[in-house]
Amino acid sequence: MDELVKDDGLSLPRPMEYVRDEVNALARDMEMRLREKEIPRADSWKGMSPGDLWVRIPGQVEKLRAAIDFTRIIASDQDMALIRRKCADIANYCMFIHDNVGK
Repeated sequence: MDELVKDDGLSLPRPMEYVRDEVNALARDMEMRLREKEIPRADSWKGMSPGDLWVRIPGQVEKLRAAIDFTRIIASDQDMALIRRKCADIANYCMFIHDNVGK
């Protein structure tokens, strides 16, 4: 593994071009969900406040909880795909907030 550097107390691999497979997989799922929902609302989050975005996250978390609860009864590949989509949806809302406050 490459040399580790300290950044705000966290050890990060150098170079930052390295992205963990798990992070990359989630990022791909996030992009896929954005593309599925893109038309006609492309980049609609850019005009929203962090608070307006935040209030939408609990509904997404509830959908994830319901999907996870359902898998306790039966766990098919389709159920696992739904859980991954719901995780990507929640991560996208967090990304929207991150994007809007980073400007």
